[in-house]
Amino acid sequence: EMAEAGFNISFSHFRTIEEVQQGLEASKGTGVKILVTCKELFDDTENTVKLFRHHPQTAGYFLRDEPVCAELPGLATLAENIRKADDTKLLYLNLFPNYVPAEHLGAASYADHVAQFIKDVKLGMVSFDHYPVVFEGVRRDNFYANLEDVAAESKKAGIPFWAFSLSTAHTPYPVATRGAMRLQIFTNLAYGAQGIQYFTY
Repeated sequence: EMAEAGFNISFSHFRTIEEVQQGLEASKGTGVKILVTCKELFDDTENTVKLFRHHPQTAGYFLRDEPVCAELPGLATLAENIRKADDTKLLYLNLFPNYVPAEHLGAASYADHVAQFIKDVKLGMVSFDHYPVVFEGVRRDNFYANLEDVAAESKKAGIPFWAFSLSTAHTPYPVATRGAMRLQIFTNLAYGAQGIQYFTY
């Protein structure tokens, strides 16, 4: 189903090596690869990466979701340790949207947060989520400012960025409509996004 819908990477929060192995085996022959994450990736990074680096279904490794600036040095170390064991795969991390206050992020501004992430963690790409459609309609005009900042900082660094379309209802977000998803996807593409993600399949 995922391959027929056009997906080429699946990301599930696997908890253990055994669950990752099951996911990789289940995806064989589908055209959909897996982002690897599990407890052991953080506790025993080198050996875990070596276990999965040659599997044809491994798309890359997930570091974490929505870090603040104080967490970036530790993530940079994790990324470096993964690359020592496997420098051929995608390293993935997703940033907060710009409606999170800069003081919470530990940055002077949202653009500064993105710039610090790019400079410190060096993943070679930027991913962020921002869902502008809420129950009352399109009420987050800072969606466009968010894209401006991410697109500008990515362009300065010469790296691509990925963005999201929300496809799962949860407060304060309604059931996704075709129009709402098109708004997000085509706006992302207009700002230069080179990867489209869906939360969640």
